[in-house]
Parts: sequence; structure tokens; C-alpha cells
Amino acid sequence: MNTLKLEMENCYGTQKIQQDIDFSKNNVAVIYAPNGTMKSSFAKTFEAIRDGKTVEEKVYGCKSKYSITDETSTAISPESIMVINPFDENAYENQGTLMANETLRRQYIQIYKSIDQSREAMFGKIKASLKYSSRSSFDAESSMLNDWGYTKKDLFLCLKEIENKLNNSELQCSLKEEELDYNTLFNSKVYSMVTSGKTSELIEEYEKKYSELLEKSLYMQKGVIDHNNYANISDSLGNNGFFGAKNEIRLVAKDGSTSVTLRTQDELNELIKKKKNRC
Repeated sequence: MNTLKLEMENCYGTQKIQQDIDFSKNNVAVIYAPNGTMKSSFAKTFEAIRDGKTVEEKVYGCKSKYSITDETSTAISPESIMVINPFDENAYENQGTLMANETLRRQYIQIYKSIDQSREAMFGKIKASLKYSSRSSFDAESSMLNDWGYTKKDLFLCLKEIENKLNNSELQCSLKEEELDYNTLFNSKVYSMVTSGKTSELIEEYEKKYSELLEKSLYMQKGVIDHNNYANISDSLGNNGFFGAKNEIRLVAKDGSTSVTLRTQDELNELIKKKKNRC
């Protein structure tokens, strides 16, 4: 085909186009147009022809007309049309056919299939960990995107933000995953309680006071170690006979101004108790 002859009238948002595109010297043509002018309607027209659907003008109900032929006035076949929509998660197989190199095409398709399979497996595990059955209508992926303020096309940006926060030492939580009941903690009633009335103000006040106390503490540091961490250390040392073997702990103040030596688990627990009472 050397020429693509376009005639469109009232095709979706396109009022009228009459244009010949010359392919005699190049097999690529690029159409530039301002936003909201015709590009999406142009693509939708080709998409409808490809799928055997009726081309429409949906706003005013005007009758649509179109003719798309080659230089011999032969209409192009629907099978020869490919429309690639942006952010179409299922488009990778069709996009792969654009690659001339068969090896690269196969690698491209395999990579995207692998990504999709990994994504489905990950959200399946998340759903199971939240104690939802495989037959439940709960959509872990949609819930996550909604909670983090992302859309489906930004899934990987959302996962990247979550990964960054998980690796941020200042945001580390001393609670273990198995200690959290997600179904109880994350539900509409809890959310309503937290965001309404004085609850959110009290939580904010607690967080502020907690941060101030950690800041003033000689031996604790926000995002590094707090009284919960010390409690876990005490239990671990006690269970493993650390103090029974006449070992001791020397805690150095974070500013290096002083230190304290603890020779028994009771002394360590007493220090932890004092810090908890202050919190």
C-alpha cells in the first residue's frame, strides 16, 4: 500500500477528516494534534472497524460516515488494523508482534507474562494472608491501590512506594506480622472511628508525645530502637541464659554523654518499665 485515503465524518469526537497519507517512501506516519482534538476519536474509529462494531457519534447523535481505502480505492480489511491503547495491561502480546526480531519478540512476551503471573501470585498470597477464601470477591489489588491513592496503571509505582517505606528504618514497627489481625484492624468501622470525632486528634497527640519522649530519652531513638525493641531483647537474652552466664549489658547514651551497665534481666526490665510508664 502506497497511500492511505481517509474520509471520516462524525466519528466519535471527530467532525470531519479528509486526508491522504503517503506511504510510498516511508512506512510510518506520525499524527500530531492538540489534546482533545481528534487523536483518541481517530483511534476509536479504527478500533471499531477492527472489531466489526458500528462507528458512532455519541454526543449529538449525528450519522457517522467513513471510508478508509488504499490508492486503488480498496477498503482496508479489519484484520490489517492494530490499535494499541496506552496502559492496556493485556496489550503486550499484540505489541510483541510489532517486533521484527523473533527472538526479542518471544523474550518480550515471556517477560510480561512472567510479570503478570508474579503479580497474580503475590495478590493471591496477600488475599490468603488476610484469611479470605479463593472464592471471595475481595480484590486485594484494587483495595491496595485505593488505599494508597493510585490507579491501576500506576500499580508498579504503588509497589515501589510501599517497598521504599518498608525499607525506611524510621518507619519500622516492632510488631510482627503474625501479631496483627488485619481483618479486625482494617475494616470500615475502625476507619470510621479513627477518622471521626476526637479519635484522630488523640492519635496525633499520642504520636507527637511519643516522638518527644523518644527524642528526650538517652537510650532510645525513633526508627532505631524503643522500649518494645528492648523488651524483645530482654526476653531473648533471658531465654538464652545471657545473664545467667554472668554477662552484662552496657548502654551508651546516643549523645555519648553517659552510660549505664545492666547486670541482670530484672535491671533491664526495670529500665524498660520506666520508659513505658513515661510513654
